[in-house]
Formats: sequence, C-alpha cells, structure tokens
Amino acid sequence: MVRAQVTKRHQPQFMNPIRAEAGERVSVGEESDEYPGWIWCHASNGRRGWVPEALLEALPGGIARLTEDYDAVELSVAEHDEVTVERRCAGWCWVRNHEGHGGWVPEELLTPA
Repeated sequence: MVRAQVTKRHQPQFMNPIRAEAGERVSVGEESDEYPGWIWCHASNGRRGWVPEALLEALPGGIARLTEDYDAVELSVAEHDEVTVERRCAGWCWVRNHEGHGGWVPEELLTPA
C-alpha cells in the first residue's frame, strides 16, 4: 500500500452506487469515454454504476459475471487529505482515509505523499 496526498477536492457523483458480489450477473452497457476500461452496468438489485472491465467475465446476451466482490462507492476527499492507495484500476484508485473509510478517487487527483 502506498500513501498519497489529494491535490484537488472530489465529491461522489452517484449516491447509491452499484454493489455486487462475486458471481453475480450484471447487464453491461457502454464503456466510459473518459476512463476506458470502465463499463456501465446494471445489477439485479436495481443499482447502476461503473465497473472495471477487468472484474467482468463476459457472457452471451449483454450480460457479465463479476469475478470478485465489487463496490462502486466514491470517497469524498478534500485537497491535502492523506489517503492510502489499496488498488489502482484504469485511472481510478481505491483509497482509505485516516478514519478507515474507503472508496474510489480519480488517480489524477493523487500525488505520492
């Protein structure tokens, strides 16, 4: 794990993001133009959101199976916050703040601490 400092404030874009367990099937949509490698998906519980393509196993009929548990929650961060980077994926990082809260943040907002 690597420590990083936030260079610009980030607020979540989706208040009820997709969450799904490994093996769950999701409907797949378009790939993000801004962040290639992220696919818009719909879960059976009605939640929607971006899922890393690397976590999707394609099935016939516009369906994919998640290869691991996934949570699309974004983390609210302020400029100068320090976070721990736990995962990097197609321009985004899963980070934890000093309170232990985790979520996705755009990688371009982080610099090594």
